[in-house]
Amino acid sequence: MKRLALATVAGLLSSTALVHAADIPVEAPIRAVTVYPSGASVTRDAAFTVPVGVSVIIIGNIAPGIDTSTVRVEGLADAGLEIRSVETQQAKTDDSEDPARDRIEAAIRELRDQQLVLNDQMTALQAQRTFIQNLIAEGPAGFADNLGNGGGIEQWAAAWQAIGQGMERVLSGIREVQQQSRAIDEQINELLQQAAALPQPRAALEIRIEVSASAEATGTLEATYQVSNARWSPAYDAMLTTGDETTEPSIEIIRRAEITQSTGDDWTDVRMTLSTSRPSGGTAAPVLGGAFLRVYDFGRYAVPTAAPAPMAMEARDMAGGALAAMPVTQQQAIADFGDFRANFIIPGPVSVVSGGGVRSVRLATDGAEVRLFATATPRLSEQAFLTAAFTLDSEAPLLAGSANLFRDGSYVGMGRVAFANPGTEVELGFGPDDQVRVTFALASRESGQRGLITRINTDERHYEITVDNLHSREMEITVYDRVPVSEDERITVQRLGDTTEPTETDVNGTRGLLAWTYDYEPGETREITNAYLVTWPADLDVTGLD
Repeated sequence: MKRLALATVAGLLSSTALVHAADIPVEAPIRAVTVYPSGASVTRDAAFTVPVGVSVIIIGNIAPGIDTSTVRVEGLADAGLEIRSVETQQAKTDDSEDPARDRIEAAIRELRDQQLVLNDQMTALQAQRTFIQNLIAEGPAGFADNLGNGGGIEQWAAAWQAIGQGMERVLSGIREVQQQSRAIDEQINELLQQAAALPQPRAALEIRIEVSASAEATGTLEATYQVSNARWSPAYDAMLTTGDETTEPSIEIIRRAEITQSTGDDWTDVRMTLSTSRPSGGTAAPVLGGAFLRVYDFGRYAVPTAAPAPMAMEARDMAGGALAAMPVTQQQAIADFGDFRANFIIPGPVSVVSGGGVRSVRLATDGAEVRLFATATPRLSEQAFLTAAFTLDSEAPLLAGSANLFRDGSYVGMGRVAFANPGTEVELGFGPDDQVRVTFALASRESGQRGLITRINTDERHYEITVDNLHSREMEITVYDRVPVSEDERITVQRLGDTTEPTETDVNGTRGLLAWTYDYEPGETREITNAYLVTWPADLDVTGLD
């Protein structure tokens, strides 16, 4: 087949269509989607047959919200075919064709007609009740006159009995009409709720592709466009094996992708690729403007006052006996790496419903040797924490995302993976390390004044930190503490001679933060001293001494 293609300009070329062009609607389901960390590229495939001459192939029923400027169309045909123009426009909707809604509206009309009949019956019954009530009101006077003329009481008793029976029939009729009217109201309300639950005729877009054929042609068109209401985010399972005296520790990182979309179109059985490219992240560095200094006029600008750990599962049959079964495997993506992006192609068809929640897929599994060490900040907590440092041998970067952390098969919590390029060391914390014991105590504190002429205040402190390695193997342990930092030249801070020399000062650029990192033999205990003296003039008050 001959390939044809055209980059489109959406919504501008409708006037170019020839008056004799024939509209040919075609089915064009979504066949492929490339999802980015923000946005997605959607591809629809449409099979067509066009006659000789000019025709307009219409791909319709596209949810609004696509980036119409990104629509591109190309394809293959078995005869000479030329794409003349492509436009994207609002599709015409026919609200008159809605059979379900029409049936509901017809039923409501019939019920309202029945209500009109009941209203007439109620009017007649109310008139009868008024007439009887008037007879009853006039009865005593007529009764007295009749007695004076020799009328019999039996005659009047029969009359009152007839009037009572008549009133009873009228009131019974009124109750029956009211009950029927309430039942009709309930039916109408139910039908109105059914009508409200029906999907509204949605506004839709259509792609109109004007083609010119030198002969009858059959082929396939591929329309691709960008949407914004879709994304995928990375998630990880970090499975740490701590090892023992004979086994080295290791870590397995399972990469996952969590996919969401609310484009208005369901993605059903599509070919899906997850890409690390960021088409919505800008294409050039931002322009930095100038900085201008001015004198602030206070008068001008014055403001007026006024989860539990998962349990191991044993495979069993329905009778409760153990099964000799193969483990269930998980499908993984096919990785395709480039200099500026990593693509993960998901094998087999994938479906993601618009607005239907999160679809999680497994991308890859990476293993690495790991360096274990413990860290503690005893001034804040005497609990030491286990940390794993590793470098993945992978061409794909680790994108920032959440991580489920498992240590020797037990879930220990949720962590966070920072962005890391291939070859970069990554550190993850794996919870408390009960095999490292750290204690922190204020051994001594002396404060007072000295000097005869110029009096100065002094505050001398000695802290003792004790570290015990209860592991059965050598362990690297880092302890952090601090000394105060003076921000005034009149305040001096001096580390004292009995301080254990730290292995690192101003850790990570934090002034006054000290670290002591040592390799501890199994069962080894170390004492670390942090001692300092703070002095300042006696007439000053100092803050920040804890």
